[in-house]
Amino acid sequence: ASPGVPPTQPLAACFTPDDKTVLGGNEDGTISCWNATTGKLLRKLEGHVGRVGCVAVNPKYAQIASA
Repeated sequence: ASPGVPPTQPLAACFTPDDKTVLGGNEDGTISCWNATTGKLLRKLEGHVGRVGCVAVNPKYAQIASA
């Protein structure tokens, strides 16, 4: 984490169908996308008003669902 910025706490996680990415729903309302092999953060998705307690992937339509 950056100085002065508290780390986000993951609440839920799932793999993408190809097992290359792990999606993590976070306490701060973001979804983190991590490379499953290297552990590198690929991107953070924003848009939730509150915490993300559930995250899933629909492989048929390449969609992410979260709540």
